[in-house]
Order: sequence, then structure tokens, then C-alpha cells
Amino acid sequence: MIGDESKAERVCRILAGVATAALFFDLIFIIVTGGSSLLTPLTKATPLAFGVREALLAAAFVARFRLFAQRDRRLSTGQLALALALLPSLFHLHFMGRRITGDGPYYYVYTRSMVRDHDLDFANEYEHYDLLKRGDFSVPTDTGYRRSIYSVGPGLLWTPFFVAADGLGAMLERAAVDVNRSGYGPLNVNAVALGSFSFGVTALFIIHAFLRKHFGDRLAAGTVLLLWWASFLEWYMVEQPLTSHPASALLVSAFFLMRQKGVLKTSFGALVLGLTLGVGMSVRWQNGVYLLLPAVDFLAAAYRRESIAGILKRGSLLSAGVFVGIAPQLLAWKAIYGEYLLPYPPHGADFLRLDRPFLLNTLFSSRHGLLSWTPVFSLCLLGLIPLIRRGPRQFAILLAPLVIMTYVNACSGDWWSGGAYSNRRFDSLLPVFALGLAAFLSAVISFVRRRPSAVPVAIVFCGALWNISSVRALQHGEAPSGLLSFSARALTSTQTFSSAVGFPTTWPASWIFAARYGASPGAFDLAAGRYLFYRQNNLNGLADIGADGDEGLILEGFTGRRQDGAIDYRSLAAGKNARLIVSLDLPETLGVSLKARSSTSTSVDILVNGASAGVIPLSPEWGEAHVEVPQRLWERGPNVIALQGAGALDLDRVTFLRPER
Repeated sequence: MIGDESKAERVCRILAGVATAALFFDLIFIIVTGGSSLLTPLTKATPLAFGVREALLAAAFVARFRLFAQRDRRLSTGQLALALALLPSLFHLHFMGRRITGDGPYYYVYTRSMVRDHDLDFANEYEHYDLLKRGDFSVPTDTGYRRSIYSVGPGLLWTPFFVAADGLGAMLERAAVDVNRSGYGPLNVNAVALGSFSFGVTALFIIHAFLRKHFGDRLAAGTVLLLWWASFLEWYMVEQPLTSHPASALLVSAFFLMRQKGVLKTSFGALVLGLTLGVGMSVRWQNGVYLLLPAVDFLAAAYRRESIAGILKRGSLLSAGVFVGIAPQLLAWKAIYGEYLLPYPPHGADFLRLDRPFLLNTLFSSRHGLLSWTPVFSLCLLGLIPLIRRGPRQFAILLAPLVIMTYVNACSGDWWSGGAYSNRRFDSLLPVFALGLAAFLSAVISFVRRRPSAVPVAIVFCGALWNISSVRALQHGEAPSGLLSFSARALTSTQTFSSAVGFPTTWPASWIFAARYGASPGAFDLAAGRYLFYRQNNLNGLADIGADGDEGLILEGFTGRRQDGAIDYRSLAAGKNARLIVSLDLPETLGVSLKARSSTSTSVDILVNGASAGVIPLSPEWGEAHVEVPQRLWERGPNVIALQGAGALDLDRVTFLRPER
């Protein structure tokens, strides 16, 4: 209490508060201006100077909010840990994070166009970013605007930061500082990036508050830190902040916390909850799935025989809030496409194919698979089991949005989510994942307390596994027995283990792949998701054997890479079946052309998925010939090409030719 503290403690608290504010705002100023400091205006802040400021800020913050704070106003251990964890992320954001990259320009143009041009005509913004040459942007829509497949919500929420940067720019200009006021300059972009970062930070604190009720302060903080640094969220907070994901995480987390606090019991609370979810839908449309939760809450209220009139009133206010929140997106679509509600996603009519899910690839493939790239989410899913057992009525409903969003993401035209880090489209599920992860950690802590001997047993098992995999690598000649760096030894041991049983983060998808195609489980890693023609980064119909990265095309039967002048190739291994694997989005008639040579055989039989497709002639010199393979022999997804009847065959490439269209 105030009466119990000394004057010295009050003075220390005030001084620590002043130091905290001064250092904090100086760091913010440094990030927004790109290096200029309020405390040292004559020099730009170096990484060392920035780090020193952060260390001083940490000390002042601990003093103000823990050491000298009044007892009833002290930050908890978990809150303090989360606050201090912001400092390395701020350092990353300023010195290593990027800005206008990936999808960043497509979201940022909304902010600039709304503030500078007061419209949603992105022609000048696209021209600035050299995007008007793209086919989908070069032709105006029916309204005369330029197309955008991106949501308006992030750009709208970034507007205050953009405007604040304009104000700061005007002040700097009065101080005779040269500032880029075009809206494309670093001042505006840095401010928006910092704003997006703050959305992610706020989401983390909200998730912590949400978890504290169920798991306590420290476990909740540990869960949030692990989810933060072991998932894709850190990447989209500091490396690519100009995306929708931090804002989406914030709004969904706020929705969960408000729902937990029972705001649906009041009319005003229902309106605010609906508005939060509606804005969340303007940020990422899939957030609308969470409308299921208040719908279930209203049904439960009706089951408890609450006033039907009250339920209908709150339901109407919730719906009104949702409509107001999503209105910016409807208005944006009207301006760009001439329709308030699009009949299909703006990506295209064939983008969302609900009858064609790629579930295993979406979760486990090396092409941005959610669980293979970010294994922490596997722990989250496992933790949902004890969580639902703990409170089936409270938590079982969370399976509905989890299943729906996972299925929809698996049915997306690019299930790998473009150039994502992990599978970013699962950002809306972070509160659900947080609950599962906290439950998993709680179960593990409880298990270790009951059976502490499990820890040394696990250590012994890991040590034995490391040694066995190294032995196997030496036995198979995959590692030299002489001098070998520890990093190389770790790589060979991991490769040997993965080849035998598959990498753990790909289980059980790699086992299913191995059983279906008669291959090593390790082959799944690079084979899944490599399309011949489909969407980004496809093979353009070319399987270049002998080139770097061809491992994902080979199932079995080939030697190591060889070279003949300018030609890189592989040979068929003696006594083994030679099989390649390539993927199609849809079956179609293709010509299969081999560039090969053989000194012992005059032809090679081509089998596609076990069926004979024809014979290709061979000669001792490099030559190329092809066979036409009808559509009926091809399958959606992976296709196995087998070469039979050839002896000493050298293969340079296999080209897949589409007929004239």
C-alpha cells in the first residue's frame, strides 16, 4: 500500500518510470526513422548502441514494474517475462527484418491509397512497385480499378500508424531534416511495420491472459513464449510484418478472451464481440468460422431456459457488429469488382476446391507443411486430447473450427500457401493451439513429477539413436570413417535415420508415402508437392536428372551424379528398378521424352503408374525420343515413371510435353 512505502521507494519508482519511458520512446523513434535517436540526435544508433539501450530499458522496466512497484500493481512473473522477451524481437525487427517483401506490397497499397488518394485505385501504387506489367494487374476491372486478391483489413488497421508517421515527418521537416513524404518512404513503411509488430505483441499478451485462467501465470507465459518463438508468428512479426497475420492473431485472440469473460451475457458485449470478429473477417475471411462459437453459446443459453427475447436481442447485436466490422471488405470489393459479395474467392473460381483436399501435404510436406516446418503445432494437437478430457463441454467445440480451417486450407489451390514460412494460413488457430500446447506442457510436467526416471531414460534413448544412426551411415558408406566435422556427422546421421524410418516431423505421412510407392520414407520429404506444371515454382515439365535438387524426383535405382562434358546425368544402378516420381494437379495426356544413351540396350520400356506406356529407342550417343501417354494412365498427385529393360542406361533428363492447346 502507498502508506507502507518509503519516500525513497516512490522516488526510485518515478525515476525508473521516467527512464523506462525515455528509453522506450527512443527505441521506437530509432525504428521508425531508420536509426536516428532522440537521446543522441547527432549519431545513428548502431547495433551495439541499440542493444545497450535495450539492456538499460530492461533494467529500468524491472525496477519500475517489479522492484519498486506497489504490491498490488506489480507485473506477474509471466507478464514480466513476456515484456522482456520483446527486446530481442525489436532488435530483429530493426536490424534484420525486411519490410516490403512477399505479400507486403499488396497489403500496403491499401493503406497508402486510402490515406494519400482517398480511393482504392492501386494503379499508381502498382506502378511504383513495378507490378503493372503483371497480367492480372495490367488490365483494369469493370470499375476501372486494379485487381487485388488481398483483404482490406490490415491496410485499414495500419492507417493510424501511417498518419502518425506523416505527422512525425512534418515535424522533422520543420527541423530541416530531409524526409520522404511520398508514402513509399522508410518513415511510413517503418511505422506501419512497427504497428503490425505491436498487433502481434498484443496478441501474445492477450493469449497469456486467456491461458492464465486455466493453467496459471508461469505455465501460460512458457506456453506463449514457446508458441511465439517456435511457430511462424515471430517471422510475420519481424521478418515480414506487412502481412495480415499479426492483425488476425490479435483480433481472434481478443475474441477468445472476451468470450471467456462472458461478454455475450450483455447487449453491449455482444455488439463488441461481433464487431471484433467482423473486423477479423475483414483481415482474414476464414475468421468467420468462429461465428460457430457464439452460435453454440446462444443455443446453450436457450437450453438453460434463458429469456428468448434476450438471446435474440444479443444475437441481433452480435450480427450487427459482425456486419459493421466486415463492411469495409464489402465496400472494397464493390469499389474494385463492382460487387459487394463475390461469388468465389478473388484468387479465382478454381482456387478453393472443396472436393480435392491435400491434407497430408498441407500438414507434413517439406513444402511449408504446418507440422513438418513447425513441430510445436504437433504438441498443440496432442495437447487437445487431455484438454478436452479436462473440460469436454468447454473445449470440445474448438475441434469444429480446427477441422474446418484445416480442411479449407488443404483444399486451397496453393495448399503450401505461396512463399510462406510454415503454413501461415493457420494463424487464426493460434488461440486454439495455445490451449493445446499449455495442456500438453501441463501433462508433461505432471508426468515427469510422477516418473522422474523418464528423463534419463529419454536421454539414454536419444544417445543410443544418435550412435546407431552414425553406425548405419558408416556401414552404408554414407559417411567417411576419417575426419568429419560434427555438423556433417549430424547431417549424415539424420539422413540415415530419415531414410530408414522418415523424419519424425513427417510421421505418419512419410510412412503412408513409403507404403504406397514402395520407397524409403525419406523420399517423401522432397517428392511431395513438386508439380510438373501447377502454379508457383513448378518444374515447367522438366525432370532434370543429375542437376542439383533432383533427389526429389528419384525414388530408387540411380547412381550418384555423373558428368560428361556439359551434361550432368545419372546412371541406372545395376540390378535395381529405376523409378522417378512427378506430380500433376490433374491427369492429362502428356508426351514423355527421354534424353538418354545406352551402350548395351537399344530401347527402354516406359511404365506410368505400373502400366506400359510405350518403348523409347536408345543409342550409344546422347539422343532424345518420346512416347505419348494418354490421360487415363496419369493420376492426380504423385505419378511413378519406371524404366525397364535397359542395361547400362545414362539419363540426362525427362521432359513432359503438353499437346498444343
